[in-house]
Amino acid sequence: MNHHRDRFVAAVYGLAALALLTGCGSDELSATSATTSATAEPSTPSLTYATQGTHAVGYQVLTTTGAQEQPLTLRTWYPALRPDDDQPATITYTAPDKFGEEITPGEEITSVGCAIADAQPEQTDEPYPLVVFSHGDALSPIVHSTLVEHYASNGYVVLAPEHNETLDGSLDGFCEELIDRPVDIGRTIDEAERLTEPGAPLAGLIDIDNVAVVGHSYGGCTALAAGGARFDFAAFTVCCAALATDDPLNFFCAPVPNEADMAMRAGLDEVPPVCGRRSKTRESRP
Repeated sequence: MNHHRDRFVAAVYGLAALALLTGCGSDELSATSATTSATAEPSTPSLTYATQGTHAVGYQVLTTTGAQEQPLTLRTWYPALRPDDDQPATITYTAPDKFGEEITPGEEITSVGCAIADAQPEQTDEPYPLVVFSHGDALSPIVHSTLVEHYASNGYVVLAPEHNETLDGSLDGFCEELIDRPVDIGRTIDEAERLTEPGAPLAGLIDIDNVAVVGHSYGGCTALAAGGARFDFAAFTVCCAALATDDPLNFFCAPVPNEADMAMRAGLDEVPPVCGRRSKTRESRP
């Protein structure tokens, strides 16, 4: 299904919002707010956007099929029913370590958050808008748990694909990721349609006509590409040619562009022209 192509998708280049590092418990937040209001100058703007929302946050791990027909892990945060006790929710997330051993030793990374694993969704008269979040290169959605939990606490369902990629000190897979990541986003939106159907894990929870795509770093590029942005290989080549030999940005120029391989991975017969007709695909793409 590609129904999402007929909808408006807001692609936002979002850097990690460190200002959203709020506490898990309402008491902690209230104490912080009281201290801030007592010491701040009257002209200091209130960080209302950083205030934790009114919803408890549930968390589930789901699976769908992503780019190149690989299994794609979807990490899901959503408004949930608040537990009976008054204790702040805490959770330790785990994810595969996608960096090489020389960068980050170990097979897993962890992150601490404020969600409730497999919590019962909070149903309302209207479904919640959907935020699809794309993480930074070789990272994981759990690295951004504070941000995505913040979205969910304010009444959004978040689906965050765990992009299938690794980084071993080189950028050998960079071109492949440029093609695969936007496909993962499309497949995630398709999966959202299934997840909100009657009897599904998030039945009735997602407003599939109200979708935003958000990303951090390489995820920002992914969000733009998912929203329809095209690769400008000519501009990329000119920019890289102008760099001095010792410029560290040359690190990003080495693996791109490789238009022919990228077109083949995208299922195209040839590299599309800058303007004009779209190239025919070698096979029907779902």
